[in-house]
Amino acid sequence: MQVKTFHPTATSEYVRDCFAQIVIAGQAVTDHAQMRLNIDRAAVLGMAFDGRGRPVGTIAAKVPNPRYARRIFELVGCTLPPTDFPLELGYLSILPEARSIETLRMLYDAIMSAANGHGIWLTTTTRTVTNRLLLARGWVRWGQYSGETNRLSFYTKDAR
Repeated sequence: MQVKTFHPTATSEYVRDCFAQIVIAGQAVTDHAQMRLNIDRAAVLGMAFDGRGRPVGTIAAKVPNPRYARRIFELVGCTLPPTDFPLELGYLSILPEARSIETLRMLYDAIMSAANGHGIWLTTTTRTVTNRLLLARGWVRWGQYSGETNRLSFYTKDAR
């Protein structure tokens, strides 16, 4: 398994399409058109490739809309200013045949390294292996809120 990070505009439309298809396959995103815009606006994209060079996983350090970020911070009662967390970790999706804690760790480590120590936040479904990894890596869990389709947990990690 190999993970590569890149800026969306520094890669081909084909790679961005592969990224989008893996995210859609993970079924965590319902607004596909908005997702494509967010991919193109991301600070950094990460993709995992299997031994044959086939893309099997995705992750992104997104640049969220400031109003959206403020709304999410308020929903969970986060007292920190959203401006201290300019990036949102998202679009984590791993195809079933490649799912493992090792793939998850590789994607996470690559995107966090590429985020250059910026404050970052994320939402994730509750009761997942991801939650345990986040807490072990120093993330702070602020609470939960009801998303479009399920209950989500909210985490932050400061720039330190």
